[in-house]
Amino acid sequence: GSHAALGRMVGGDPDPVGGRPSRSRNVLYRLFAAAFLPQGYPDSVPADYSAFQLWDTVQGFCSYVRSMLTSHALLKGVGVGVEESSALGAVFVFLVRDMSGQLAGVLFAAVQGTGFDAYPKQWRLFADTMNNVGLMIDLVAPQLLLDENGAADGPGERSRSSENLFLALLCCGRVCFALVGVAGGASRSALTYHFSKDGRNAADISGKEGSQETLASLVGMLAGFYLLKTLDALERSIQTQVQWLVFALLTLLHMYSNYRAVRSLQLVSLNASKVSHLWTRFSAGQVPSPADYAQYELSPLHLYDWVREKVNVVKGRKIDIVFGEHPLGGEEDAEGQVTASLSDPDGDYGITLTLGPLAFGRGVRGTLFVSVREGAQEGRRKLKAYCHAVHIKSWVIRSLEARSGPAIKRGRIDEEWASYILLKADEGDVFKRRYPRISKGWTWWDRFWRDLKKKGWARDKVYIYCSCKN
Repeated sequence: GSHAALGRMVGGDPDPVGGRPSRSRNVLYRLFAAAFLPQGYPDSVPADYSAFQLWDTVQGFCSYVRSMLTSHALLKGVGVGVEESSALGAVFVFLVRDMSGQLAGVLFAAVQGTGFDAYPKQWRLFADTMNNVGLMIDLVAPQLLLDENGAADGPGERSRSSENLFLALLCCGRVCFALVGVAGGASRSALTYHFSKDGRNAADISGKEGSQETLASLVGMLAGFYLLKTLDALERSIQTQVQWLVFALLTLLHMYSNYRAVRSLQLVSLNASKVSHLWTRFSAGQVPSPADYAQYELSPLHLYDWVREKVNVVKGRKIDIVFGEHPLGGEEDAEGQVTASLSDPDGDYGITLTLGPLAFGRGVRGTLFVSVREGAQEGRRKLKAYCHAVHIKSWVIRSLEARSGPAIKRGRIDEEWASYILLKADEGDVFKRRYPRISKGWTWWDRFWRDLKKKGWARDKVYIYCSCKN
């Protein structure tokens, strides 16, 4: 689909006589491919590469056109074209603005860390949302320093409060762009690794991605420049309205393009929410493929399932899954809490369930602490332990729903009942029961592990970290 469309668009249309692409078109296509496509395209990249890059180019074009609008507005705001303005004052404004962004970028990267590998789609959308917010702030801020006719006030005509607010907004905008740089760059690295088929041609793909972005930026800046010339030719009374209308339309196109871009991705890595969905679907029938999950992720059905999980929290049934030892280390539980534990028969991992009242409101707060033994095949053990915890979590929530009396609503759980729930979940556990219709003696977990590979999931790319909350 997308590969063929790109070939036809650049140089693959047959001539009307011989039914083959003309020589000039072939030359044009080879030049285009050498400059902007990875070597060996389309065989050297996954099937989702073309669709993603197409929509990514569209959103990049929208961003660069809007950046021309905001740059024009900012230059007017700092006093370009006003006789009383000084270059030193403009330099100070940009210095404070850039320092704010750099500090925000460092702090954000320190806080997030490994989360970028697990959820590149979501962080990509976050980065583009922050980009939209930052551009809007940059377009709003200079309006504080314009007179009623849309002309920039001189330094002596501006109030101190408007100048301070202008600087504060510029700093907020730069903070947004710093988050864009960190989240966008990190998610881009994860996507480059995905497109490169385990890193074999990552450098080539990254370089061609830069060339594609350069092309989009050149076209976008040229379009933005001619757009500014058109705006300047309009009457001053309607310039602002037309500017905001164009900005709004480009922002809508930018948001739609980004949504289509991330929806086209068929990532084969595994994260917490993805494994939960795959395990639930497997329990009901079969493991979805990466293409099936891509159609589900970020869809209305995905949103509905997310809301349904949050409803359990609102109703006082909050269960978290955390990788790590129980913090009390076997000591006496906190007031109102009860604890029950189980271990994998092979000693690969242990799971500790704690239940107690919510700190605020009525209901039960539970945590499943999962500790995994280090060593060979740690990724498989971690995945198995997490699936086991997801299974127990669903048992606990169903049990809380069935036992929704006054004591449960007040968060009162006795230790005997908690141990019973954990025991029942373990007895009916699909990790011990043999899978029907096969004679290899496999458990349900063994079948799930095999089906992950059969469907095309990368079982060695398991990005499940310390805390997975409801």
